Amino acid sequence: MLTGEVVRLEQDRSVVQVYEDTRGLAVGEPVKASGMPLTVRLGTGLISGMFDGLQRPLERMRDEMGPFIKVGREIAAARLYEEVAVSSLRKQGEIVGPGEA
Repeated sequence: MLTGEVVRLEQDRSVVQVYEDTRGLAVGEPVKASGMPLTVRLGTGLISGMFDGLQRPLERMRDEMGPFIKVGREIAAARLYEEVAVSSLRKQGEIVGPGEA
């Protein structure tokens, strides 16, 4: 199974960007939709890294697989932020400005 994202829909076909090696894949291959839109989580960790369209960390993937993504190999999406209880940082009613936690 290959993971991809539909990038264009036409009358009777779709264009899919596949995020893995597509050797052996031919026109007309069957496709199974997950029924879910492509979504990503946002956080401060995006600033310090590079990710593919599934939010998998490309640097870690290169370290584990080499320069090419291996078929069917799953790597969890990056943890993009560290959860911190807001109550430990600010008091109720205190004004928070841009760039402040």
